[in-house]
Amino acid sequence: MSNDIFAALRCGISFKRREKPPAAALSLPAVTAGCLDSGLSGDSEGLRLSKSSAKLQPRKAGNQFEPVSPQEAKQLPKKRKLHPEEEVPEPLVLQPSALASKFKRRKKVQEVAQPNTKTPEAARLVEAANVARKQHRIHIKGPQAPAPLQSFEELLASDAISTRLQHNLRASGFQEPTPIQRQAVPALLAGREVLAAAPTGSGKTLAYLLPIVARLAAIRKRERRLEEQQAKKAARKAKRRAESMAEPGKGPWAVIVSPSRELAGQIRRALGLLSRGTGVTSILLKPASAAGADFSKVDVLLATPLRLARALKRRSVCLSDTRFLIMDEADKLFDEGLLPQIDSIVHACSHPARVLALFSATLPEGVEQLARGVMQDPLRILVGPRNAAATNVKQRLHFVGSELGRFMALRQLLAQGLTPPVLVFTASKQRAQQLHQDLSRAGVRVDVIHAEQTDAVREAAIDNFRAGSTWLLIATDLVGRGMDFLGVTTVVNYDFPTSTHDYVHRVGRTGRAGRHGEAITFFTEEDGGQLKPIANVIRASGSDVPDWMLQLTKFRNKNRAELKRASAYMDEADTFTRPGQGRLKRKAYHHPATTRT
Repeated sequence: MSNDIFAALRCGISFKRREKPPAAALSLPAVTAGCLDSGLSGDSEGLRLSKSSAKLQPRKAGNQFEPVSPQEAKQLPKKRKLHPEEEVPEPLVLQPSALASKFKRRKKVQEVAQPNTKTPEAARLVEAANVARKQHRIHIKGPQAPAPLQSFEELLASDAISTRLQHNLRASGFQEPTPIQRQAVPALLAGREVLAAAPTGSGKTLAYLLPIVARLAAIRKRERRLEEQQAKKAARKAKRRAESMAEPGKGPWAVIVSPSRELAGQIRRALGLLSRGTGVTSILLKPASAAGADFSKVDVLLATPLRLARALKRRSVCLSDTRFLIMDEADKLFDEGLLPQIDSIVHACSHPARVLALFSATLPEGVEQLARGVMQDPLRILVGPRNAAATNVKQRLHFVGSELGRFMALRQLLAQGLTPPVLVFTASKQRAQQLHQDLSRAGVRVDVIHAEQTDAVREAAIDNFRAGSTWLLIATDLVGRGMDFLGVTTVVNYDFPTSTHDYVHRVGRTGRAGRHGEAITFFTEEDGGQLKPIANVIRASGSDVPDWMLQLTKFRNKNRAELKRASAYMDEADTFTRPGQGRLKRKAYHHPATTRT
């Protein structure tokens, strides 16, 4: 009997409106007989099924169901379990249609909460941006990358730059943005942190100077407009309001860090041309300026990492209000020897809206990993192949046989009519000084630059080289980082570079701004272990390399470390040292031209 009652209740009970008992009388098992249909009867002790229950048939009444016999109930489709929110209150009548409509309504609400943002117009813009990146060989990695620029006029139309700044761009010779400028400028203007790598001479300096000057020029324009509006009011009130609206004040608004004083001075000259007439101020951190300068009134501070770290330690400069922190030649700045200084500079720039941007011609994976540790969702921008030399520079390797052959090969190049000005790179300052003496005795108009010289001597050497009074400038890798010599047509690697990154930066001193250049690298039998990586870079840039060079054994890191430790012996060696003297002896190979049969 109890099983029959359970089966009947499971299938549902319908009550006629006129015979529906009050809510208090529906508590089971105290259900009266008058509340049931003709198929069921009840008493005060509970429900019982009458003899006519065997003849009961399911009868539809709209969306309601009447009880059926247990045998027929087994043949009915099983009801799905209801969600707790879908439990139906009294009078224990299930409404399938209402339940289904409730489920559909909830599903529709979820669809509205997650609208489809990929409209046809948005998809078209994304496709156009991807086509432009592919055309200019721009590779990006990171979320929400802005579309690349089509022209500088696009910035003027969107009020990102002023007409004065556009005039300065044209006066400086910038007509169309380069690939790195097309992607880096809108990213920095949007407040994105950037990891950028592009070939030497591709316009990386303007890629970060333009957003800085544009933002600062807008601030200065807003200050002037505020002063005009407050001209009729009291002077004190206008001054207080102008100071509250000015974003700079506690320190430099932008900081640009570079590995050498020469590069920092070059960047400041470019900044002066770009910011002419905008009211943007800048200062180059020097020992004299660090003592008495008021950095709270400076917009842009340019410095080397060591000097800036000393100034922070002495509390002569505060970077708590710095909004832009730019690191040029980042692969050199993130070298192990400069990491403590770079770490102190990054942590000193504590403003929550600070934007960190790293630019370099080469971006090793180790440098990228270190940089990502102090950046927030950076946008990585690569132009062309990674860690490759410029394609507009003709590169070749020249076998000189021995140490004595280096000097003879250089003299031969000069005798054949090597077009000045020419940059010659050596492995150390001692070798640079010795080569300078030898060429001076030979009557060559030559000068030398290295780290131990004073600022005045180094600036004079660079100015004479740019003016044309010096035909040949001998330098270490100090000048190989970022220095811009537009007139240099030839670079000679007198000493073989110790890494592919140094090679790329050396070669990048020619072929600037789309011009063509030539790079000649001397090598001896002792340089055979390092030859293959350099040959691969030359081949990747489009220049011809003999196949046998690509089949050499790669120089191991252990041997490269030994070579760096042996640099002291190279410093003591004269230019005319016999082969093997004063240098680390490495595993030699036999050049095809010198192999005896």
